[in-house]
Amino acid sequence: MSDGHIHRADRHAPALRFALHRPARLGWILGVLSLLQLALLWWWALSGQPEQLVLKLWVACVLWLLATGCAAHCWWHACRGSIRWDGLQWEWQTPSGKTMLLEKPAVRLDFQSILLVQARQCGSSRSVHLWLEQRDDPLHWLALRRAVYSRALGELSTS
Repeated sequence: MSDGHIHRADRHAPALRFALHRPARLGWILGVLSLLQLALLWWWALSGQPEQLVLKLWVACVLWLLATGCAAHCWWHACRGSIRWDGLQWEWQTPSGKTMLLEKPAVRLDFQSILLVQARQCGSSRSVHLWLEQRDDPLHWLALRRAVYSRALGELSTS
């Protein structure tokens, strides 16, 4: 346009497909936190009364195994495949080819090169958390960020 005004649709994020991988960086973070937790629980178990040592060591080991097991399970079963934005709808395609429609993702953490987003499956109360890293798909990173923070075309025309 010659008058310098931009249509709202011109600010809309482009369609994209973004690859999802098991997040290696998150795995390292969880591993470091697990070792820190082990050290703190060990210190706690060894402090205090000697007659409580066995019980405290047992409790510390059980707590560490539970927390580390839950973290490892979540990391191992992290969403993989790809997510797609077509300007109106988000989709998650699993590595097996199954496609699920998602509601608009909500950003939970934004570290510029890493996003943690939460999205509900359409028609379900189940939500998925997606750990998105720029290094997984650098060519589509900026388009993904625009799409996550933008509104769908239908929302732009009603506002």
